[in-house]
Amino acid sequence: MLGGSAQRCLPPLPLAGEGRGEGMAARPPAAGRSMADAALTLPSPASGRGGAFPEEKSSASGKLAAEMHAIGAAARAAARTLATVPSASKTKALHEAAAAIRAARDELIEANRRDVASAHEKRLSPALVDRLMLDAGRIAAIARGLEEVAALPDPVGRTLAEWQRPNGLAIARVSVPLGVIGIIYESRPNVTADAGGSASNRATPRSCAAARRASIRPP
Repeated sequence: MLGGSAQRCLPPLPLAGEGRGEGMAARPPAAGRSMADAALTLPSPASGRGGAFPEEKSSASGKLAAEMHAIGAAARAAARTLATVPSASKTKALHEAAAAIRAARDELIEANRRDVASAHEKRLSPALVDRLMLDAGRIAAIARGLEEVAALPDPVGRTLAEWQRPNGLAIARVSVPLGVIGIIYESRPNVTADAGGSASNRATPRSCAAARRASIRPP
């Protein structure tokens, strides 16, 4: 009851992420539990990826945040330019990217060979290694995929719907670019080219470490 002399105590709202170990304060061990058991629930100075100490993790996080902010700002500036690029220019850029990929076939295969060797050393699963692998056929398919995108009608600037209000005001719904797209993906170096194929948007792809040498960056 909320109005009498005896009021009901409502439980506090859970902290952000409670239930997954996030945002929870350390609690004393419950009765019957040993200190060793309780220590399993407490953060360790070397916890987290790579076993970094809090100071090192904070410094690394700050550098990463600054780097991502710079990348995002540059991508945003480029997106404004790409939004107004004529269809003919985008089509030409896609064809040039496809030609550049074909011209760099041998270099890509050599870089991918080193990626695959590193993947075997790290004992990645056969499925991941297969996704990572590039050969002449796969590189040709990547280039062909960009040319297929170039052959599609430009979706930017299409009038999707239009109507007129009783007061005479004309309204239209027109398609526009999304802007900046961030993409994180696993051992598939071809995805970098697929992401870049969205010629009206500025894609910021990030492949996994296994594909870092042969990740294709469209010109």
